Amino acid sequence: MLPIELLAETSQALAQLALSGDPAHSGWLTRTLGRADDVRRLVPDLIGLSVVGVRTVGSSAVVASLVRTHTGLAFTAVACDEDIAALESVHATPIQVGSEVTPDPARAASTDPEGVLDELRWRRLAHATAATAVRSTLTLPILGTDGLVHWSITLYAGGTRAFDDVHDELADVFGAFAGGAVSNADLSFQTRVEARRTPELLREHVTVDRAVGILAAAMDISPETATVYLEVAASHDGKTVQDTAATIVEAHLRPDTDEPGESPGGS
Repeated sequence: MLPIELLAETSQALAQLALSGDPAHSGWLTRTLGRADDVRRLVPDLIGLSVVGVRTVGSSAVVASLVRTHTGLAFTAVACDEDIAALESVHATPIQVGSEVTPDPARAASTDPEGVLDELRWRRLAHATAATAVRSTLTLPILGTDGLVHWSITLYAGGTRAFDDVHDELADVFGAFAGGAVSNADLSFQTRVEARRTPELLREHVTVDRAVGILAAAMDISPETATVYLEVAASHDGKTVQDTAATIVEAHLRPDTDEPGESPGGS
């Protein structure tokens, strides 16, 4: 049985988290992804697992600000490079749906004459994009102490019935909520693609955090209020929050070259 190892980008992102002042989450993520052996006792044909930060819909501004740094970040461990290569080799393979050739299940659904694909057809289309590597997935929500979903973990397996009757046991492995389990939501292993972007996204999130801190100190306001201020300023300027945050950080770090009482052109 081949070992399940962290993607290189996930290792990099975990190191970034630790160095940016968040060693607790870095350690928790490392331990969570390291539970693959525990999962394999229940699911022998496990191929990989991913943990993704979730922004809870309808949460308060305070909660949203607390999870902002992790929202949308994916951390992934996989069985071997060969499995990844098998997945990637079929991403460009078109799928025939009636007279329409389409590259993915989502678009295939839009071509269905009924407007909705039945479960069997959907699974067949999704399996085509995942080749023979991933044939079933299970996503479990992980609740915070506030009772809201802050993270989700998705498990990937090579058998179509790999997760049958083990939802509760798998939830216990991760301290997740079995009642919120969702099956076969990511047969294309999209979180693996997202994980490769996580180091870049993490740098952007850290920049946003720094900008919030700068605004909070300069305006003597709370970080939550500073977050709202940043979002409003970005919207007003027609920019992304990340771009506006980068501008604020750059301006804060830019040295003031003018001496008091001296004009820029003075000798």
